[in-house]
Amino acid sequence: MKQHNSVIGRNIANELAQIQRERGTGMTKADFKALGYKDDQLSEATIQRAAEIYARESDRRAA
Repeated sequence: MKQHNSVIGRNIANELAQIQRERGTGMTKADFKALGYKDDQLSEATIQRAAEIYARESDRRAA
């Protein structure tokens, strides 16, 4: 039986955006590292996508 790799199914950018929504504020790479995320999960592109998702969701709530 082939072992399932759970990392493949994760959308880290969405996870980071959700954490920001729950806290009600934007967060830095250091903030995410403090929560246990690793450097390989926190690429600049992933953090940028998370910021875009967070901003888009924030705009929807304001409208």
